[in-house]
Amino acid sequence: MKYVNSDTGLEIELTGLTEEKTKFYRQALEKFRKNVDWLVFEEFVFGPMSPLYSGRKSRLEVIEDRLYLALEDMWLQLGVQQGMVKAETTQEDHAIGKRGQENRGRQAADGSWRHKFDRNVYATRERMNGMPCWNQIRIPALLVKGGRSGRITPEIVADAKARCPHLELAEVPDSDHHVTLDNPGGFVRAVRAFLA
Repeated sequence: MKYVNSDTGLEIELTGLTEEKTKFYRQALEKFRKNVDWLVFEEFVFGPMSPLYSGRKSRLEVIEDRLYLALEDMWLQLGVQQGMVKAETTQEDHAIGKRGQENRGRQAADGSWRHKFDRNVYATRERMNGMPCWNQIRIPALLVKGGRSGRITPEIVADAKARCPHLELAEVPDSDHHVTLDNPGGFVRAVRAFLA
């Protein structure tokens, strides 16, 4: 099976996909051909329940996947057709994108990479104590914690569980505080297990 963009000539070989991913690709292709709303397509192919994240330990593994590349190309085509994405990029656009990529992460002493965030955003945001909100939750709830994150301490978990006894905790390995960025596959597995 091969994805082909007849406008650009891009060809992506998709042989060897699992049965689940083959079915998913065909569903996405059908939505693409029906010219569904760009944001609906985006949610379908890149949303948290997408099989793109199954078995992946990092975002890099996802974005290097051939299926991801094919779906991203369809998504961009829909965006251009529906006026949501600029059809052509300039050298300046590429330079901005490159600067953004270079400034999104920092390498730790052990060689691993961590996300960088604008400290000014954290310094200027309005702080709020969200803990009382747990008192209001009457349905099953899941608290997702990054396995390497120190932000959600055992004391915070205990306080949240005291306020919301039906709260479940899922610790996602190989991730810091921003679990969906660090380990999207692990996040999806944790949420799927909770919803099962």
